[in-house]
Amino acid sequence: MPSSLPQELIVEIIRELIDDNPAAHFHLYDSFNNKKGWDHIRSLTLASRNFRGITLSLWFRQLYLERAADIKDIDRLFPNLKSIWCRHLHCVQHDGHDLQFWDLAGFKRLESVRIAWLRTTITFDRNLEEVVPFRNIESSIKRLDVFKVPFPSPMVLKALILPFVDIVVLRLNLIRTWCGLCNICTKVRLPFPAPKKLLYEGGIGLPLHYVHFLNSFLHLEEITISVPDFGSGRPSPGLSDKVNDNFWMGECDQCMQLMYEDEEFRKDWVAKKLGSIAHNVPFVKPPKLKKVEWNILESSSEEESLFYGSDSDESQYDESE
Repeated sequence: MPSSLPQELIVEIIRELIDDNPAAHFHLYDSFNNKKGWDHIRSLTLASRNFRGITLSLWFRQLYLERAADIKDIDRLFPNLKSIWCRHLHCVQHDGHDLQFWDLAGFKRLESVRIAWLRTTITFDRNLEEVVPFRNIESSIKRLDVFKVPFPSPMVLKALILPFVDIVVLRLNLIRTWCGLCNICTKVRLPFPAPKKLLYEGGIGLPLHYVHFLNSFLHLEEITISVPDFGSGRPSPGLSDKVNDNFWMGECDQCMQLMYEDEEFRKDWVAKKLGSIAHNVPFVKPPKLKKVEWNILESSSEEESLFYGSDSDESQYDESE
């Protein structure tokens, strides 16, 4: 590559080689590192000081970390990484018994954060309900992705999301869903044929306990929730790939079969989910929330063994608010 090329052209060529915005290509359901290997750019970093600086600045727009402790070494190794280069941070939690704490002090230009669980066990660490794992946030982060959190109770999600007050987009890829009727985290088992996608507009579409802690997020516009469907669910009136008469928002099949038989209860419950005032408690949604989208995924046997566990390992628990 001739050194006489304009600097802007050199940057664009290296940008094309690196694909410096991998976050734009994150698969909605991908919780693993999607960056290419270091060997892909190694020769560029050795070509010249100019090439090295450009390559590193583009390479570190996305930072993938499996150990929170590695953040301590960044300032010594790459002084510009936090303050200038990094736009997208991908954090990994390996095990529920060893919750990592991510100190984001010094990251001045972050646009998105992704926290993903990469684990083969589903043992639940209740400390996650009590401790916020992100600290010292200095950027105005617009998008947060939470992937494979084992038990997405309202308190767990609140601890994960609360620090990111400026988010506009929230994407949740969950192992289980929160049933607002029995107040437990449970596997999704929908009757066949099940819907693949459910779209809600106007600020509805969330389990009511989620609404209670998300209503303080003044900039939140879009939420995507992806959950695996394990099938063989009990019959639920008004729910199929063609209809959604009862506005499904994460309820378990057992509750739907049992409680929807009471027509008065069903009508009251649907009205409450759609924003009516019940028991003198107003329904207050995030003020700018425009869209809530549910993606119903097919669960593979590989994913089931890696993340979801067996039915005997459900560890459901009560956590009403």
